[in-house]
Amino acid sequence: HDEAWEILVEYRDVLDNMVLELMEKETLSQKDLERICARVGKRKPLAPYNGFGKRKPSNAPPVLTPAEREALAKAGEAGAGRSGESGNSTSEGGNLSAEQSRVNTSDQSEG
Repeated sequence: HDEAWEILVEYRDVLDNMVLELMEKETLSQKDLERICARVGKRKPLAPYNGFGKRKPSNAPPVLTPAEREALAKAGEAGAGRSGESGNSTSEGGNLSAEQSRVNTSDQSEG
């Protein structure tokens, strides 16, 4: 968001000129856009991750799909009946993480 804001501020005059011409003509040709945007330069590509800037990342886990929730519930029910078996349960009380559930569900559907 920070970079987008910088670009909008830097080229505000270009956007204003585009608005004025659109109000006058309603549509712009490619030549019109080339003329209006002539001073806009292409920026260097960003790295895939350049930090969160001023924003704090969320600690919330990804949303589970209905199928994932169902698989997690079934695994919990099956794990409760097999307390002594080693299976999908973990040493922390038999709870599966969402990622473990996804992996176990995909393993079951493939084999």
